[in-house]
Amino acid sequence: MSGEKNSHEQEQAAGEAQQPSQEKSEATLLNEKVAELEKLSAQLKDQLLRKAAEFDNYKRRTENDFASLTKFGGGKYHHPS
Repeated sequence: MSGEKNSHEQEQAAGEAQQPSQEKSEATLLNEKVAELEKLSAQLKDQLLRKAAEFDNYKRRTENDFASLTKFGGGKYHHPS
């Protein structure tokens, strides 16, 4: 009986020893996921800022083009007043 008790205690101790490594691997996985999501967030923020700047440039160009057309006539594009 003491042999059975000893082996049961060893199994229990082995199970307890594995638990912290499982927690570490779970924590490691979570940290990796957080890092991955932070990287994705930074990429999407960069993409958004670039698209916003691109749109501002487009808007400015069209406003300048329209101002040039109205100022210098523009031939067939001139709106009769």
